[in-house]
Amino acid sequence: MILREQVRLKGIPIVWYTNLVDEDIREFYLHLVADPDFAAPREGKIEVAGVMSFSLRIFSKLIEFKDGHCLCYGVNDSLRVIYRTTTEWQFWEARQDEIQEFKDEQERERKVEELVFRTEDAHLKARSNECLKNQNYQEAARLFRLRAGLRKQYPKIKGYFSCPGFLIEEAIRTFCNFPETDEGIRFISEHADWSSTFLEFADSYRFWRSQSGENWRPEVDKVFRAAIEKFPADGMMHKKICLFWEREGDLERAIEYCKVAVSRSVRDNTKNGFVGRLKRLQKKTPAASIAATKASGIQAPTKVQSRLR
Repeated sequence: MILREQVRLKGIPIVWYTNLVDEDIREFYLHLVADPDFAAPREGKIEVAGVMSFSLRIFSKLIEFKDGHCLCYGVNDSLRVIYRTTTEWQFWEARQDEIQEFKDEQERERKVEELVFRTEDAHLKARSNECLKNQNYQEAARLFRLRAGLRKQYPKIKGYFSCPGFLIEEAIRTFCNFPETDEGIRFISEHADWSSTFLEFADSYRFWRSQSGENWRPEVDKVFRAAIEKFPADGMMHKKICLFWEREGDLERAIEYCKVAVSRSVRDNTKNGFVGRLKRLQKKTPAASIAATKASGIQAPTKVQSRLR
């Protein structure tokens, strides 16, 4: 079917979108103006922000024409008119029924798949949580990876609960309960494509492990080392890692990561880049402070003097 667009004929105040030729349009127009429903169409009103309003003349009807019918619908002076013979309409309706039946079958299959997915995912989650409670960390991690595989097995399942991002957020919360970050690093490396995920895991792990007074630094350092290995050209990530250690007062690690960034020639969107950042960090070190004190001629306080103060 070839649909002609914006057809205008002299003496007919309508813009046509139709598969009719000009002669048939003129003939159909005579049928149309004689139709009482066209003479008194349904009125519609649209309001914009409660200030402006528009009145519309809406028309929609199946009209007998020649050896079949024309499906005619439109607004104001624009009409779409599709003509088919009676036989063609019967074929078209049968085809629409087939399409709808196919869609219904797909929807039934999708609901069954979603039920299977939800059931299996809930089962794996419950088992993983039980293993975590019993401190069986290896098995808990294995079951969590099975949940990720389940999402690949059912790619047609849509929804927030089934998207990879949802599982990544849950993974970060889960792996923060592990005594070591290795399994969390492994999972994130396999299933996350963003450097920010490593940073989020590191920050969350620091927060939760510090609540119990544990030494979280070596484990968080593992996360950062995995991050710079996977994203060696991500300058902003290197910057955030340097800032993280600087805020934590660990200048040694901050300087180490800054040197790595310098060696890789990555940028952090600052004027002096990592070279300037490295100089600023080195000036903050105790050794630099002592050297600056000696250069000024002021004696550095001894431990006894410091205590007396």
